[in-house]
Parts: sequence; C-alpha cells; structure tokens
Amino acid sequence: MLRTIETSLWQPMRSGALAGMIATLPMTVFMLLMGRVLPKWQHYELPPEALTDEQAERAGVKEHMEKPERVTVALIAHVGYGAAMGTAYPLSAKNVSFPSIFKGIVFGLGV
Repeated sequence: MLRTIETSLWQPMRSGALAGMIATLPMTVFMLLMGRVLPKWQHYELPPEALTDEQAERAGVKEHMEKPERVTVALIAHVGYGAAMGTAYPLSAKNVSFPSIFKGIVFGLGV
C-alpha cells in the first residue's frame, strides 16, 4: 500500500520539483536579459529581488546584507519557488486533458 502511494504521488511530485527548478533557470536568464535590453525608464527591481528585499526588511536583516547577498538569496528563493510550484503541478494537471507540453507551459506562465 505504501509503495503504491509513493509511486502514484511522491514520484510525480519529486519530478515536478526538479522540473520546476530547471524551468526557473531560463525564466531567470530571460528576466536578466530583458533588464539589459529595456530602456532605462523601464528598469526596476525584479520581482524575486523585490520580494526578498521586503522580507529581509520585515525580518530586520536587510541592513546587514550587501547587494550581492540579497541577490543570491533572491535567486535561491526564486529557484525554491519554482520547485514548490513544480511540486504542485502534478496535483493540478492530472485532470486536464491537454498534451503535457501545453499543460506545463500554461502552468509555468500562470505561476
């Protein structure tokens, strides 16, 4: 019984977490490249960095962190978010009858 649960639930969730982490990397590269291409007036803090800065400020540690440390924490948090959303994907996608590639793309863009 336990092996059935592990095969039917945990394996897809582990695979989803890995896929979410991997999918986060091209998204991160795209955001960084677009930041270089956009005009100066459209430059702003990327969402992972802005969220990390906000949380660091709430925790009272932002003033103790240099910019490279905050960027590193933002990257780790971003990849962690990708893994968490990848874990949720198998649970939400199994009842949708579209090809897997389309379900994955739509889910990834939605989160």
